Amino acid sequence: AKAIKETHASGGRVFMCGCGATGRLSLSLEYLWRQQRPAQADQVIAFMAGGDVALVHSLEGFEDFPEYGAQQLKELGFRDGDLLISTTEGGETPFVIGATEAAVEISTRKPFFLYCNPKEILLEHVERSRKVLQNPRIHNISLFVGPMALAGSTRMQASTVLQLGVGLALFDWSNSSEA
Repeated sequence: AKAIKETHASGGRVFMCGCGATGRLSLSLEYLWRQQRPAQADQVIAFMAGGDVALVHSLEGFEDFPEYGAQQLKELGFRDGDLLISTTEGGETPFVIGATEAAVEISTRKPFFLYCNPKEILLEHVERSRKVLQNPRIHNISLFVGPMALAGSTRMQASTVLQLGVGLALFDWSNSSEA
């Protein structure tokens, strides 16, 4: 919440990135922001792997390319002073990792990388995650939810906790001068 408040206070924008379920939650939060804060609608920009097409039609494999995430971030006009909040259910999505790594190179604001697997497992087994999790210029936050409590969706708990975490941070400062 503090980083979002500081970004907006200095004229920067907050970008949110994800793919699949986390991309849809990013777009949902942008929509809610625009409904709640129409005068500041352009301060929050969300995007997802595959763009608008991915909302209605699965684009298998699109999320497998880090350069697509970096390119999409740049095409949206991400610049120095902007903040990126990346969400990935597992912490290993190349598209999201690519956008996060590009944000480090463009803005002096440290991006956030939120994920729901134990950090230790990712560090041990997933090289592409290791690069992000060990980068001191990236805030990484594990919101580990454990095994799924309900059958049917492997991402339901993860998407819920990610939306809650990012949503609370995004909307907290708008109602308080002490975020």
